[in-house]
Amino acid sequence: MILNVLFMLKTTIPFICGALFSAPIYYYVFDNNLAETPVNKIERQIAPSLKIEQPSEMTQPLNNATNEQALLEKISMLEQKLADERETHKTEIAEITAGVMSELEKRVKEIELDAHQQLNAIMKKLQKPNDNHFAEQHLAQNRDSNWAEQTETQIQDFFATHDYLEHITLNNIDCRQTLCKINYDISDKFETPHLFEHQLKNAPWHKKFGSSQSTNSQGKVILFVEKQSNSL
Repeated sequence: MILNVLFMLKTTIPFICGALFSAPIYYYVFDNNLAETPVNKIERQIAPSLKIEQPSEMTQPLNNATNEQALLEKISMLEQKLADERETHKTEIAEITAGVMSELEKRVKEIELDAHQQLNAIMKKLQKPNDNHFAEQHLAQNRDSNWAEQTETQIQDFFATHDYLEHITLNNIDCRQTLCKINYDISDKFETPHLFEHQLKNAPWHKKFGSSQSTNSQGKVILFVEKQSNSL
């Protein structure tokens, strides 16, 4: 009898211990399964797919567009502000502009007057002396025999060899100290005077002279030439 009781205890004690040990685990698992409803289970399954991603490169165009729009709005605001400032100072700007234009017109007139005066001065300097001036100066000079004879010879040689001998006739050459008076006739009144004058100015002896003055009356020419100060 006692042996039977011991045998039963020997077999039941491990069973009871095992049940006690596994009961909390079973309760935890079973209770969690009962607590999780079908809706919770579905939410748990789809939650990973609903995870919000952090901003990535795909959002950059949107950000850039937003920044560009903000910049355009700022520019528009500044332009409007500038327009308002201009309208505010419109009268002041008009007064300043009128003053500047008045001063500019005054300065332009001064420049024009100054330029006109300078031009007149230059024209007076370039204006060739009249016949009376050369004639009076020529008569007042003494004759420099050495220079006068040498120059008269060069002029005579030119008149004897130029290209318009049939239309040009040399009458007289009178050289003094710095001036020479040349008298000659021109029979052709068309092209010859201009062509001869061009050839005359390019003659070697003529290049030694600085100023010159000529008159032509009915084909009779009186030419005065004055040598340069550094000419021999």
